[in-house]
Amino acid sequence: PSSGGRIVQVASGLHWGVNGSALILNKEEDQKSNGIPAAACGSKNQQEQRHISKAYGNSKLGQLWHAADLNRRLCYSADAETPPRWTAVCACPSWAATGIAGPDISGEKALKTFAFSTLPTSESEVAGPAVSSILNAMFLPTEELDTDLLTSRKLFGNTRVLDRWSGWDSDDDGVKLAPPLTEPSALLDSNLIEKWFGGRAIFCQTIARTIILFLQRFGHEELIIQPTSYECNNVIGQESLMEWSRQAVDEWINPEKEQENNDNEEEELQELLLV
Repeated sequence: PSSGGRIVQVASGLHWGVNGSALILNKEEDQKSNGIPAAACGSKNQQEQRHISKAYGNSKLGQLWHAADLNRRLCYSADAETPPRWTAVCACPSWAATGIAGPDISGEKALKTFAFSTLPTSESEVAGPAVSSILNAMFLPTEELDTDLLTSRKLFGNTRVLDRWSGWDSDDDGVKLAPPLTEPSALLDSNLIEKWFGGRAIFCQTIARTIILFLQRFGHEELIIQPTSYECNNVIGQESLMEWSRQAVDEWINPEKEQENNDNEEEELQELLLV
């Protein structure tokens, strides 16, 4: 970026598969979860229904919330005349042939055939199409960032294969613009999706593994900015998740504070023993 630093979250369109409820501490369920969001609980008794199928989507929605929360604290704290020292944005690479899952995974041949390559496909390229969205997220000048990128209402994408059916418009420079944000949860959380697919998460995974994987290359463009799910704009959820996250890592970030707490507990224990 032309000014300040840039934090890039490699998110995913599969965040559409969750509504964020498992990332928010529910006070009524606090005793059951021991103060941990359901998505982070290791015990089956504390997890939400279909925990495993929602895990990836929850992690990606959490990244989008994290970026938005960082911008609210770091970017918007600057005045209008002072460029922010930091900005945080998200990017979705779509299906990328990174090989990270190893050679023995199911569908490995399909991934090699249809997933975006990370390597250049011509001499004019510095990297493959798999990293286009990430490079745009890293290097697009701060003054050119769409405001919605800083609130996680949009992210950098890598394919418009699903946009072919959504009727997106283009501006004078030919850059395709997102349609007005709407709330699709009425469909995604409907009984129909629950009955036919076993829930919103599996429905979105099915779309990703069929339509997007096999057709994504036909919708690839060098610069794509796409809307995220309605739930990405949940400021209460963002703040709740970040507050818990800070508490969860506090002992590693502030070891002196943790040592002080341990010393206090030891003193209290000694006082009790003396009594």
